[in-house]
Amino acid sequence: MPSQPTHHQGPARSWIAVITLALSIFTVVSTEMLPIGLLSPIAESYHVSEGFISFTVTAPAFIAAFTAPLILLFFSTINRKRLLLLLMSLLLLSNLLSAFASNIEVLLIARVLLGISMGGIWTIAGGLAIKLVCSEKVALATSIIFSGVAAASVFGIPLGVYLGDFINWQFAFIIMAITTLFLIVLLIWILPSLPQTITFQAKLFQQLFKNRMVKIGLLITFLLVTGHFMSYTFIRPLLIQEANFADKSISSLLFFYGLCGILGNFILGNLIKYQLKGVIALIPIILMGSMLLLLIFTQQQLLTILALLLWGFAYGAVSVSLMNWMFMAAPKLIEAATAIYIGSFNLSIAIGAFLGGQIYDVYDISVNLIGTMIMALLAFCLVLISPNNRD
Repeated sequence: MPSQPTHHQGPARSWIAVITLALSIFTVVSTEMLPIGLLSPIAESYHVSEGFISFTVTAPAFIAAFTAPLILLFFSTINRKRLLLLLMSLLLLSNLLSAFASNIEVLLIARVLLGISMGGIWTIAGGLAIKLVCSEKVALATSIIFSGVAAASVFGIPLGVYLGDFINWQFAFIIMAITTLFLIVLLIWILPSLPQTITFQAKLFQQLFKNRMVKIGLLITFLLVTGHFMSYTFIRPLLIQEANFADKSISSLLFFYGLCGILGNFILGNLIKYQLKGVIALIPIILMGSMLLLLIFTQQQLLTILALLLWGFAYGAVSVSLMNWMFMAAPKLIEAATAIYIGSFNLSIAIGAFLGGQIYDVYDISVNLIGTMIMALLAFCLVLISPNNRD
């Protein structure tokens, strides 16, 4: 007989709660991604370089990397509904500060608040599925919740470009603030009380770091995500300055990039259950191919578009494939593995955006692309030499 969720409510209400959690993650990760699509106009507003504005991506990712595990350690017994509403309120404040920031310092403060919110929301949301639906539906509910990460990773940037082009870059953050407020109200209504009685201990993290497959998964994540953001942070100047696309066409190009990312998430994600290692090995191969196309044929717009679509397809599968790697490596410590994975993922974003900014300000975008290729090659080699069995 199917086991029941921890908190009893109708099936329809439970699934609305699951979808609302997915939308919450989509909103927080989209907010994280917004400056990438708005890099040039934000830099112009504050009269700083585009490389410096990459700190608006680095700062929240770096903070989120440490917030994710700390949330589990220091707020292990706090009601998850209250904690989630607190974190969403921080997200609302971050978006409002970003929209009305009078200088770059205020904008960076707003992005630090985002990092705190992001690390916490991303960590606790996935673990709520078991409290909302019966055990037979937990896997589906969890995949729906984390689909917000995949969707935001590929749609957040074109969304920012579109909203920024519609009025100005501040308008994009106003829309995110309105969306966040709506979700807060929805969460108050739809989520039941979610008391947490399990005390989380630091020794669980120590146990994970002794697991060889966990360590390999974290290193692959670092290489792929860091390499990706070394170049992707500067996708707008790449398309405009190197490939000579019109400024107004960027939102459309990145929208199709996003569609390919969603396809990659579902197509490659569906193959994971048959051949996880093979799928993860395929991702860096496609990334290297797309970077090579961009390096050689940047002036040929059709080939640049092809490279962009391949790039989106490959990166769209990163989150779902590496998350499954972590689950298979530590099936009895999924919440802790999720926190470590999220920390590693966001730290990689921070390092990738930072390194990319330093390279971009000194050299040109081709060096960023070469850096991405090198990181993808290292990830591919690591996948090849990794064992098939769990430690």
